[in-house]
Amino acid sequence: MERTFTDQHFQDELDAEMIYNTIEEQIAPKYYARGTDNIPHEWITAIKKCVADIASNFTTNRMLIDYEERFYNKLAARKHEMSADSYRMAREIAAWKRKVSAAWDKVHAVDVQRVKIDKEAVYVGEKYHFSVTVDIANLRPEDIGVEMVLARQIVGGQSVNVTRTIPLEQTKIDGSLVTYALDYTPDEAGTFDVALRIYPSNPNLPHRMDFALVKWA
Repeated sequence: MERTFTDQHFQDELDAEMIYNTIEEQIAPKYYARGTDNIPHEWITAIKKCVADIASNFTTNRMLIDYEERFYNKLAARKHEMSADSYRMAREIAAWKRKVSAAWDKVHAVDVQRVKIDKEAVYVGEKYHFSVTVDIANLRPEDIGVEMVLARQIVGGQSVNVTRTIPLEQTKIDGSLVTYALDYTPDEAGTFDVALRIYPSNPNLPHRMDFALVKWA
């Protein structure tokens, strides 16, 4: 089924409703519509068609192809990239991580401009300005990334549901002070928590969580 809601709880409710309606209105009537031989011919025809159309997509061969295309080929390409030129990229990433780790305690936000969502309403379609000025210590501006994180507000002990992350762009560099900014126009109504996240940035990392240092502004 195609996703309609970003909130998984609402999506589960919609999917369940569609499944129950399909069973009640289309499948069950076919099963109970029996001829003089007491055989549900229409239901059997539907089952045969489902097996013919769907079963071929649930084979071990298809599963192995998925693993190969989605994981193994990518991991193999990454391995060749990392090991090329006597593991040059691996050594560069390790050196970068040591440099960032040594400076991370000194990295901090010195100025933050954001919407005070606890004191004023935020309207869909209107533009709001966010900016963070970060003292990056002895790091390069490109070593630091800043993003806005939007999450559905937690209700009744639910886990945090991050719905979107939006990067801020560098707008000013003044020595070790770098300003990152974003003009954001909300396009979805609801109750959200908003935060600004500072993190180490390197295009050679396979994933953001490969280096899980973070600070909040």
